Amino acid sequence: MFIQVINWRKGYVNRHFLCQLDICELDLFYLVDEQKLVIIGPEGLMYLYTLQGLDESPQCRIFHLPKILHLSLYNSQVRIHGHPSLHGKAARPGLMPSYVPSLESQIMVSEFLPEAEKAILVIDMVIFSDMALRPDMVVEIPWSDWGPQYAYYFPHHESYDISVFGSKMAYALPQDHVPNPGQRLEGLSSEGYFYVHIWDFNKRVIARSECVNDPDSPGLRICKPGRIIDSFGEDIVSNRAYIATVCRTPFPTAESRIFLEQDRLTVTRARNHEVNIQVISPIQTDVGSDIAE
Repeated sequence: MFIQVINWRKGYVNRHFLCQLDICELDLFYLVDEQKLVIIGPEGLMYLYTLQGLDESPQCRIFHLPKILHLSLYNSQVRIHGHPSLHGKAARPGLMPSYVPSLESQIMVSEFLPEAEKAILVIDMVIFSDMALRPDMVVEIPWSDWGPQYAYYFPHHESYDISVFGSKMAYALPQDHVPNPGQRLEGLSSEGYFYVHIWDFNKRVIARSECVNDPDSPGLRICKPGRIIDSFGEDIVSNRAYIATVCRTPFPTAESRIFLEQDRLTVTRARNHEVNIQVISPIQTDVGSDIAE
C-alpha cells in the first residue's frame, strides 16, 4: 500500500510505502488530521502514520487491538466513524466553520461486524496527539499500554446508526433509556422505532458534571461501560465514565439516518419518493477551551 503526498501550490508529488495489507478497503482508512492517518489491518493492528514532510517517509506507530476483535477481522466488516480535525483556510469565506475540534476532545468509533459478537470500539483521539506520542515511545504498542486508558468497548448491532462529532456520538438504539453496562440489545426492526442516544466522552465535561450527576435522571446520566474479560483473560476495556443523554422521541427505523453536528442533531427519512428532515437541539454541554477557534 502506498500514499501520495501532493503539494498543490508547487505541483510536487512524492510517493511513500505504508504497509502490506492482504485486503484493501476504504472503510479501514481514517484521516485524523492534516498529518496523521489511521489504517486498521486485518491482523488486529492499528497503524498510525504521521507525515514528516514531502521528502521524508511517514513515521509509523502500531497499536495492538484486543484479541477478541482481531480473531474476527479477516471475516468481518469494519467501519470507522469520526470527524477529522482539519485546519486551514477555505477557498471562499463562509465555506468552513470557525471551530475545529482538537484531538484532545475527539473520538473515533470503529464498528466491528463479524457474524457474532459485534462490537464498537470508541477511541479517545488524544492517544494520537503530539502530547501522547512522545519521541521515545516504542514503535509497537501493546493493547494493555493504551487500550484501558484510551478506549471503550460496547456490544453492538449493525442496525444501529452512528454519527460522530468531536467527543460526542449519536447512537440509534431500540430503547428510550440508557443500556446497562455490557448489555447487548436486540437489533432494530425495519417496521419499528429507534431512540437517539448521545454519548459524550469529553473528560473535562464529565469532570464538571460528576458533581451534579443524578443516577435516576431520565435525561442525562454519567455511565461506565463496565469491565469485560475476554476468553484469553484479557481486560479489554477501561472503566472510564461517559455522559449519556437520551432523546425520548421515537423515530421510524425504515430508511432513517442520523447526522450529528456541533449544536444539533438531524434525522432524515427517505421513503415513498419523499424526504422528511427533523432537526433536534440536544442538551448543551459547555466544552470550553476544547473547541479550537
